[in-house]
This record gives sequence, C-alpha cells and structure tokens, in this order.
Amino acid sequence: MGCLDIVRIILATINVIINGIGVLYGVALVAQGIAFLVLFNIFGIVTDDSRFYLYNAIFAIFITIGVVLIVFSVVAIAGSCMACCPNNTCLKVLASVILIIDLVVITLVFLLAVASIIIVFVYSDILTDNFNTLRFHLE
Repeated sequence: MGCLDIVRIILATINVIINGIGVLYGVALVAQGIAFLVLFNIFGIVTDDSRFYLYNAIFAIFITIGVVLIVFSVVAIAGSCMACCPNNTCLKVLASVILIIDLVVITLVFLLAVASIIIVFVYSDILTDNFNTLRFHLE
C-alpha cells in the first residue's frame, strides 16, 4: 500500500463522515417539511390563502432538498468505498467521477438548505403569530 493509497483512504473516510452528516441533515429537512405540511394542512394554522400556498411551496422545497441531499450523500458514500478498491482502476475512475459530481451537487444543496433556514427565520414571526392563533382556537 503506497502513500497515495493511504491519502485516498483518509479522504474517503472524511467524505463518508461528511456525507453521513448530509444524510442526517436531509432526513431532518424531510421531517421538518412533512411536520409543517401536516400542521398547516390538517390543523389549518394559516388562515390567509395567499400565504397558505407560499408555505406549502416552501415546505415542499424543504422535502425536495432533503431527499436530494440523502440520495447524493448515499451515492457519495458508495463512491468513497469504491475509491478504496485496491486493484480496480475502472472503479477508481468511476468513483472519482461520482465524487466530483457529488461535490458540486452537495455544495448547491447545502446552499439551498442554508437559504431555507434563512427563509424560516424570516417567516418565524408569521409562524409564531399563526401558532398563537391555533393555540387560542384550541383553548
């Protein structure tokens, strides 16, 4: 095992850890999107029709981003494992292509995820008002 193989294994391990976090973050985004869709559509928190469709679109975007993040993170983990194959050059080349594509997609998805968090903070006052309205109606 040469020095290049050791570096490849270290980088693949780091990639697996980062993409494992990506899978968890994707699951959290999907759960958040589903939870808010349930709250908004079943419990009727939003009474204003124009905001209702906006919120549904935002939470559908959360779910989409989460699913894309999960899929590409799992593919990147598989690519990292293939990169460590000792004698198969074809798998190493395929793994390199997968990891380059994954790097671009994951970067874009993380930027979208950060944008979604900013959107939630921007609308948090509106959400708080709507939750208070729901609590008032339930009491």
